[in-house]
Parts: sequence; C-alpha cells; structure tokens
Amino acid sequence: MIHPVFQPIYCAESGSLVGAEVLARWCDNSQWVCPSDLNQKIQWLDVDQEILRNLLRNVETIKSKYPILFINVSADTLSSPECLFSWTVKVRKLQAQTGIKLCCEVTETVPNDLLKHSWNTLKGMDVLLFMDDYGHENSTFSRLIDYPWDGCKFDMKRLQAGYTEDRCAIRYCLDSGLSVVGEQVENARIALKAMEEGLIWHQGFYYGDAEKAIGVSVEQQGAVAEK
Repeated sequence: MIHPVFQPIYCAESGSLVGAEVLARWCDNSQWVCPSDLNQKIQWLDVDQEILRNLLRNVETIKSKYPILFINVSADTLSSPECLFSWTVKVRKLQAQTGIKLCCEVTETVPNDLLKHSWNTLKGMDVLLFMDDYGHENSTFSRLIDYPWDGCKFDMKRLQAGYTEDRCAIRYCLDSGLSVVGEQVENARIALKAMEEGLIWHQGFYYGDAEKAIGVSVEQQGAVAEK
C-alpha cells in the first residue's frame, strides 16, 4: 500500500518551516521502502492518484502543519488526458480544503514535448511550478529558461562536485526572482555550502528525517529514507 511521507523544507536563515515535499513510500516489515528499493515496476499513474486521495483524507492534519506542500506529477499522469484531468481535480480540491499553497514539481523524467503539451494545464491550476532535480535528464538550463517557473530544486551533490552549470542556473534563478531549494542537505558543512551558493531553502537529513505517513497505525510506522 502506498503512503505519503513528508520531507520538511526549512529556511536556513530563519530556521522556519517553509513546507514539505510529499514522497511516496511503501510499508514493508515496519520499514518505509523507497521506489528505488522495490522489485517491481511502479505504476506512477496509481501513485499520483493514491497520494492525493490520502492527502484529501487528512486535510485537517495537513493544513495545521505545512505552509506549502510540494507534490510530484509523473510523466505517466501528464501523458494521459483522463488521468491528468482526474489529478488536477484532486489538486484543486486539496488546495480548496486546506487553504495552503501547493507546489507541483515537474520531474526530470518528463519529456520536453510532454511538458510543452501540458504546461498550460499545470499553470492554470494556480499552483507553484518548480523544476525538479536540475542537471538530471531533462531538467536542463534550456528547460529552465523556456518556461515561467516559480522555482527550481538543486542537488547539493552536484554542487559539491563543482558543476559550473548548476551555479549559473542558480544565479539565473536568483536574478529572475525564482525560489531555489537545495536538496540532499545532509550535514552542517553541506548546509553552509548551500547558503554560500545562495540556496536558503534546504531539504535533507540535516533538518530531520521525512515524517511518518499520516493515517498509518503505529505498528506500520518505521524508518524513512530521503528521496
């Protein structure tokens, strides 16, 4: 069974909670299992729908905890008009019932032609739109500058490796007024590096493990791994 867990995102300057990314996890022997750990093909259409159904069942808990929820949309959902319509209906309902801002993360696996085809639908939902995992697969600088994004998420492992392109992309975002998030912030050294690069919003183990899924019994709750 699919459950949402919540990876907090903090402002490193103020220490305040910005929001949380909703991650899909599967419970196996009291441990939360990541998609990469499953020995089966994942039906992302079902994952996208089930995550939203779970969130809608727990509106009161969500709106009392998170200023912004970051949710992912898969290429499979975007490629199916029927599933995309159903997904957008649930997103609008969640936003109306919680009163909080939702941010849709477009992953690196979404092909360019599919993003172009579905962009107006996504933009019309009145959600924030972030490009996820800059530098991986289709999350390129061209994609970053071709669309009016609200923000972009950067992998701190790439920045530590010295990717000049990532620094240029961060500078573009900051100069353009886009929000930027540093992911994989696992310790104080990486947090300092992120701030030096202009990344003030941080996500990673340094700020805490992903929070256990809502609506799950104590017996089912176990350790959680970051995306």
